[in-house]
Amino acid sequence: MQHIHLDSCLSTQKYLIELHGKAPGQYLISTNSQNKGIGQRTNQWICYDNTLCFSFTLKPNEVITLTALEIAVLVVNFFKEKYHIDLKLKWPNDIITITSSGEKRKCGGIVIHRSGQSDAVIGIGLNLFKNNNETFPQSFKMSAGFIFPHAVEYSKKELSYYLCQYIFQHRLSSTEIKESWKSSCVHLEEVVKIIDDQTENIGKFIGIGKNGEALLQIEGKQNSIYNGSLFFN
Repeated sequence: MQHIHLDSCLSTQKYLIELHGKAPGQYLISTNSQNKGIGQRTNQWICYDNTLCFSFTLKPNEVITLTALEIAVLVVNFFKEKYHIDLKLKWPNDIITITSSGEKRKCGGIVIHRSGQSDAVIGIGLNLFKNNNETFPQSFKMSAGFIFPHAVEYSKKELSYYLCQYIFQHRLSSTEIKESWKSSCVHLEEVVKIIDDQTENIGKFIGIGKNGEALLQIEGKQNSIYNGSLFFN
């Protein structure tokens, strides 16, 4: 895998998609600063001083729609094994931290694009820790969270590389993904709201299906939701 580390860029995801289109191969693109990061559902991922942003090419999971959930599980496992930090997951692929007061905050996310016939372009954004002088928009659907409760010494280039290598070395089967994702879900058995376009579904979140879809219990019946944004009720 070729690792390209940039001092700054508009988006590691866009950079890699363009690069892979011209010269297909295995790449990791990391950066010190990203100005127009891509989030889920055409949202922008804002990069702060201690936000880790990188993208890489990867063969999708055997069940393609489970790929994002697999990456999310592996990110959680990485920080638990390496730093003893217990992160949680929010459907479909948000990384969540829980404050000392019990508030759920989003500290990371994953976005995936297909490139060519076999590769997926994986984009990961993680808020590592907060600088005291940073402020965050009130328009966020969730308050911004941070993986580390305090400042730590790190290299964006090295941490991107180590996390990417961990993902490559610990790929999961579809069964392992569903079991591990469910065990880290922050809203399992809770009533949630999932909005897809103009459709609003409210019910108890009881797990994920074979393709990664959300399973909601609504009025005693199990409903499968394949797309949408999840909100805590």
